[in-house]
Amino acid sequence: MSNKLVVTRHPVLLQYLKDKGYVPQDVAHIPHADIRDVEGKHVFGILPLWLASHCDKLTEVQLRLPRDKRGSELTMEDMHNFAKSPLRTYEIKEISR
Repeated sequence: MSNKLVVTRHPVLLQYLKDKGYVPQDVAHIPHADIRDVEGKHVFGILPLWLASHCDKLTEVQLRLPRDKRGSELTMEDMHNFAKSPLRTYEIKEISR
């Protein structure tokens, strides 16, 4: 079983990740996450830093959207036009004081 998880409310982003082979076709997917969902997993999506610090890794698709596309649902064509490769993967750790 894969430790990959996609956190997004956008179906086209999920399909894009699958079509490009970044995640398996049967990857787990949820629209919103909490700590129990992401703990120790490689998460694809956008999370607040406090939550991302509980992931093993966080991968984001960087989108360079023009102003007129911001806040709207994207098409697959939009994803191919505005997604920047390679994807960026981060390890986010909280630093104790």
